[in-house]
Amino acid sequence: MNPTIRIAAALAVAASPCAFAALPNVTLVKMYDAPTLTRDCEAGLVAVRKAVDAMAARKGPGDILGDWNRLFIQQEDIQNVPALYATLHPDKDVRAAGEDCEQKFTALATEINQNEKVYARLKAFMPANPRQAKLQRDLLKGFEDSGVSLPPDKRARAKEILGMLDDLKTAFERNVRDDPTKVIITAAEMEGLPEAYLKVRKPDAAGNYVLGFDQPSYGPFMANAKSEAARERYFRMRSNQGGAQNLALLEEMFKLRQELAALYGVPTYADFIQRRRMAGSAAAVNKFLAEIHAAVEPLEKRELEELRAEKSKERGTPLAATKVGHWDTAYYFERIRRARFNVDQEKLRAYFPSDKSVDFVLLVAEKLYGLKFKETKVPVWHPTVRHFEMYDGPSGKYMGNFYMDLFPREGKRPGAFAAPLRSASTIAKRGPSAAMVANLDPRGLNQRELETLLHEF
Repeated sequence: MNPTIRIAAALAVAASPCAFAALPNVTLVKMYDAPTLTRDCEAGLVAVRKAVDAMAARKGPGDILGDWNRLFIQQEDIQNVPALYATLHPDKDVRAAGEDCEQKFTALATEINQNEKVYARLKAFMPANPRQAKLQRDLLKGFEDSGVSLPPDKRARAKEILGMLDDLKTAFERNVRDDPTKVIITAAEMEGLPEAYLKVRKPDAAGNYVLGFDQPSYGPFMANAKSEAARERYFRMRSNQGGAQNLALLEEMFKLRQELAALYGVPTYADFIQRRRMAGSAAAVNKFLAEIHAAVEPLEKRELEELRAEKSKERGTPLAATKVGHWDTAYYFERIRRARFNVDQEKLRAYFPSDKSVDFVLLVAEKLYGLKFKETKVPVWHPTVRHFEMYDGPSGKYMGNFYMDLFPREGKRPGAFAAPLRSASTIAKRGPSAAMVANLDPRGLNQRELETLLHEF
């Protein structure tokens, strides 16, 4: 989502029911099929454009921030569910429809931010307090970064580039998410994997194991498999997820970003981005990174020497001739950790069952923030998704709701992230709604996965 839209949506003041089913106080995600999602999206685009035209037609600044908030709460309510479904819906057609909707709304955001009449109203606005001044500054930056203040020819090219970049980003992520590649691992190459790992991954007719790129398959394998050749093969195949086509997409994105920076008279895209941030320039970032590198390099070298010594000892090779590859680090870190602290990350899973770990995270939040959570059964996009309502502990007042989609499956975006579904608004008298998405091991969590669960929550 366009950063300007996120800022505005956080302060939004009106609601549209397009993407949500209504229960008292609770925001529920609509269960879409592809045709219905596309229909609602197209209707939403028409409605948002109509609202933009009305904003542009008004004379003088007026209540421009209120207009902006009402516009983008309307946009948010239409766009956010398709954007979520594009990343994780089990139905490939729904994911494709969600992608298409997200791209159209991203293109519309550029159109809005290039609307000279809306920009003029926003620029003429006289803020009444620091909050309004901050919002005005942020919104103006969004307009200017979309090209509204460029000459007409450069403005048109900026719009074209921004649209192309969004298309390329979507294609890149789709190629990673939908990559059908599997890694064939022989039974001998599974040596070192715990019994629980093997139990849920049955060999095929040839006696081989077919592994995907999901973290519950990849992480334990890289930390436990004794075969260096298998670890290297798995590492390289996962690193190439999305295929050679994604390298071409990255090259094209790089060139377009450089061209976009040049439209603004800025030497690099890094400088274009950093000029709006605390660092101010790419040079300042590189200086900071160089200072960090100088500080951590001695420790990094010591740790790598420990890994090299461990590999030399295990393999029986001379230390001077032993090299550590990217595919070795997790494996030898795990060996050293077990020897030094007697901690086996795979055995930790028995102590952190996935459901009980969720209970623990909720309990921590209850104690820290005075909240209460109630799990409720509602329609969900996959059977493993859970839904919770959130209440203020002392008063019992409803505050918001969220979904948890924690386990990997085909077609789901890798990694872990929080997806906004609807922003809180004191004026609209509604709480927030969001989805927490991860790719944890359903058998139970190791230390890193428990950290991920806590962090994302």
